[in-house]
Amino acid sequence: MFGKQKYFSSSAALVSNRYQNKVNSKTKTTAWLLIAAIAAVLWVPNLLAAGMFIDGIVDAILAQSLYLHISSFWEPKSQAGSWSWGTMPLSIYMLSLFYKIFGDHYCVERIYSFVCALLQLGLIYQLWKTFFANEESIKKQSWLPCLLWMISPLTGWCYGNNLMENTMTLFTTCAILVSLYFVQTQKNILACAFLAAVFLLLAFITKGPVSLFVFAVPFLFIHSNKKFDWTQAVKYSVLQIFFIAVLFGLLFTSSSASIFFQNYLNEQIKPALVSPLPTQLKSLTILLDLVLVISPFLLLCGFSFWVKPKMHLLQKSYWRFLLLGLCGSLPIMISNKQKQFYLLPAMVPLVIGFAIYLLPLVEWLNEKIKETWQQKIIPIIKYGSIATILLCVVLCFTQAGTFVRDNDLLSDLQQVNALTKSETAICADDVFFERWSLKDYLLRLYRKRVCLAHENIKTSFYLTLPNQVGGNLPLGSKKIMAGKTLDLYQTLQ
Repeated sequence: MFGKQKYFSSSAALVSNRYQNKVNSKTKTTAWLLIAAIAAVLWVPNLLAAGMFIDGIVDAILAQSLYLHISSFWEPKSQAGSWSWGTMPLSIYMLSLFYKIFGDHYCVERIYSFVCALLQLGLIYQLWKTFFANEESIKKQSWLPCLLWMISPLTGWCYGNNLMENTMTLFTTCAILVSLYFVQTQKNILACAFLAAVFLLLAFITKGPVSLFVFAVPFLFIHSNKKFDWTQAVKYSVLQIFFIAVLFGLLFTSSSASIFFQNYLNEQIKPALVSPLPTQLKSLTILLDLVLVISPFLLLCGFSFWVKPKMHLLQKSYWRFLLLGLCGSLPIMISNKQKQFYLLPAMVPLVIGFAIYLLPLVEWLNEKIKETWQQKIIPIIKYGSIATILLCVVLCFTQAGTFVRDNDLLSDLQQVNALTKSETAICADDVFFERWSLKDYLLRLYRKRVCLAHENIKTSFYLTLPNQVGGNLPLGSKKIMAGKTLDLYQTLQ
């Protein structure tokens, strides 16, 4: 009697465990489909469309110059003949390789950014797996930091606008990953320190010293496990600094690299540090930006604090990642140049930290939602995500050749290109000197340079503002195009 009861009890428990594992597997698959759907919504519809933030256009112009052999790796120069010593070269070089593979088309920079976004998701997934290598139940929640990464308003914008931070974040994440691997295992200290130094060097020559916050990793993770202590942290850091010093020394054996870094120091670093420090209000700009980009996480944390789910001991390490994220964010306050997208590399440890903090909330929600509701919600999210992905793919092809921003300007420039045909330079009023979007779009999309009247460039075409004839307009010129943002004249021969 009691034997049968025990048998049926163990069988019921086995069936229950199998059912729960099946539900967990479905939940995990659905979560990844949801992440894929969010990625599709953010980037796929505009993948073949034109128009992006000006920093992305400038980087594309420099990459195009490399592709056309107008410039070299350590001598960044645009087709218009202007030097760009304040721009680190690595991401530009990597984008130029994409032009060699896919051709010189404006959608290639979007494809490059999309590839960076996918690689970044993979690195966040691996970072979570590495830190929780010995915690199987937590390791299975690797979809959570990826989901948080996708819902930040900064992520979609950066990868949609071809920013250098997209490339730099790959290298800083790799450096964090290697360092955390050593923290967790205490194995291969020489190899880990060397690899981390290589990734930091690559990050540095992608966007500069913002990447150096990764040096804080070994000190922030002291006693994150029993074996990693101050001695190990100091040894690793000393080796890391030694290797990066050697690598920089090897770089400076090249005269081209030395000239570049000297110019970079004068044009980029000194103006940001030597100039008067920002006002107190301006110093707070980056803090306000940080609050904005992590606002979805803060709302979730507020809800988690309200329901007060139980937090496991290991999950209390979230503060280490949050402090690492702050190490990558707060130093920007000393610079006169503060842009929200500078925060992207620091977002990686921040999403890991917030994901760890929110793990108890995920477990609490999973317990509160009844099995019948799980059976209803999971299919809705699953098939809704698949439908969204397919719709985004369709939109991608239907929106090919359209504009996602600066519609009037891009429409006008399209007409200008059709009318000026093989011209490589177009003269313009002096008011166009600071119309950077116009000049950069024309150069990137059509390889046409805008020249001011005093440059004495021989051309039959002249640009003015709408209905405002410039004083330098050549005699005998005839208006051949009246656009929304500019007018085009042609000199009659």
